Amino acid sequence: MNLQGLKLGVLITKKTFRKLENQTVPHRINSLANAGKQIDINLYFFSIIELDIKSKSITGLYWSDKDNLWLKNDFPLPDILYLRSTPGKMYKGKFSKLIKEINIKKGLIINYPAFDKIDVFKKLNTVELAQKYLPDTTPFKSFNTLKIMLTKYTCVYLKASQGRKGQQVMRIKRDCNCGFEYSYYLQSKINAKGKIIKRKADSFGQLRLPISNFFKNNSVLIQKGIELLEFDGSPIDLRAELQRTKYGKVKITGISVRVGKVNSPITTHFKAYEFGAFFKNKLNYSQQRIEHLKTKIYRFLFIIYYCLEYHYGEYGEIGIDFAVDHNDKIWFIESNSQSTKVSLERSHNKETYSKSYIDLLEYAVNKYEKHNEQQI
Repeated sequence: MNLQGLKLGVLITKKTFRKLENQTVPHRINSLANAGKQIDINLYFFSIIELDIKSKSITGLYWSDKDNLWLKNDFPLPDILYLRSTPGKMYKGKFSKLIKEINIKKGLIINYPAFDKIDVFKKLNTVELAQKYLPDTTPFKSFNTLKIMLTKYTCVYLKASQGRKGQQVMRIKRDCNCGFEYSYYLQSKINAKGKIIKRKADSFGQLRLPISNFFKNNSVLIQKGIELLEFDGSPIDLRAELQRTKYGKVKITGISVRVGKVNSPITTHFKAYEFGAFFKNKLNYSQQRIEHLKTKIYRFLFIIYYCLEYHYGEYGEIGIDFAVDHNDKIWFIESNSQSTKVSLERSHNKETYSKSYIDLLEYAVNKYEKHNEQQI
């Protein structure tokens, strides 16, 4: 196949698109663009605003080596679509039309649909192999549902079904005085930094208003709090990046240990370490215990990956968040079809991080080529 004629469009946020217009390039976008250059494929970036469904065209940005600039140009709808962002409710209709048009032209979407947390748990719970990894989870149908869960457990998590990057997550703990402590991470609107909000409720009734204000009309699940491992008083969970290679084989690109801030309800926005090195050097696990745990983790990851694909179709990559408790039991937390690979970049070497993008693009091109050969 002539890759020069193949168009791969990357859907990004409006904010990221404006940065590229102003030649301010987020380094993760730069890594993806460099991967495109290495396999010699036409890569362009666009936001949902730049899509014109009627003319089936997109105003996108691409890197020009000749001009040493990000330049704007009009492109046809992509042959391959890679989602770095899913547009919000305002553009839901426009986004659905884009997906429909790409399917009509026999194009390829390598990481769609985005996962709904409630639906994922519902589907995984139908697979016996996956059930043992799932903490007790139920949809938030009413405050009575929450009351029942708080009667069963001293700590629960509320999570919006479509939340990302640790946003729309609230932890609620029962205290010894029949009251509650609730906490959540509040993202800054100015920069990438945020802060942890922690407050008290003297009764269950006092939880109603802050929960309603926090989640608004979003669908929410309630989940048993997992007793996470800790390091120096900070909670620990793990993120695994799994993806398909050029010829479609699923591989584990890397497993990162995420260490949150002390008393934080989430781990997403702080430090990350490579799995083996962290458990050996920080937690002092023996090599034998690490290898045994790694074997269990690998089995868990492949079970979850293939279960998700069974229900949702084939993906080029999936980020899987999970926890390990003090008994080395593994717990599934959530899955992400649009991973930004932040933890992978922080915890692994540059070669591993860069190769993850190259593998993904090669997989996409190879699958598109095979798909179109079958149409001839």
